Amino acid sequence: MGLLEDFGRDSASVGFGSLRYLRSFKPRPNISKIKLNDDSGTAYLKIGDSVELKESAVGISYTAALGLTYDIFMSIYDVNRHSLIAGRFIDFDIGVRKKFESFIASVKMPRNLEVRIIGMQDSEGHSELVGVFGFVKRIGAAVVEIDIFGKETRNVAVDVHRGASFNVLVFDRLYKQGELENMMTKEQFERSLLP
Repeated sequence: MGLLEDFGRDSASVGFGSLRYLRSFKPRPNISKIKLNDDSGTAYLKIGDSVELKESAVGISYTAALGLTYDIFMSIYDVNRHSLIAGRFIDFDIGVRKKFESFIASVKMPRNLEVRIIGMQDSEGHSELVGVFGFVKRIGAAVVEIDIFGKETRNVAVDVHRGASFNVLVFDRLYKQGELENMMTKEQFERSLLP
């Protein structure tokens, strides 16, 4: 639970949430979007979506969230069964929590779970994260990656075979400097969610 303990300590510090907070055991490698689509397929998540995937599932090898800004992408990978659940949400409300709890209920050894939490922007506040990290602490899973806040749009994928995360190159090339800077305000983001 090392990264979770680090987060608990760091979140109490002055200025927390005003800069990108990145903690992981190794850097995320890149993967091109064309490879995601060619390599047995990808379950792309929009805000409010979640997906459960097993290594044995035909046709799907990854789940991905493109254009992450003010929302959160969370994945929980079961090392023993090579399966995962991933969700993309704004609020970690009871509906979202129940989907993750259903997956956790099927796990025999919760200590063999790896959690990744990615998303949000600078100065957004972190009240939503209290519920997320409280849930993770309660289930006793290991947090292996936290990438929150910052000024960039994130495009991420998780491999169902190994649970590894990747930066998705949506244009199938490396990004130019500043290309991922988020230009959308929180108000514009919220308006984009309206029906």
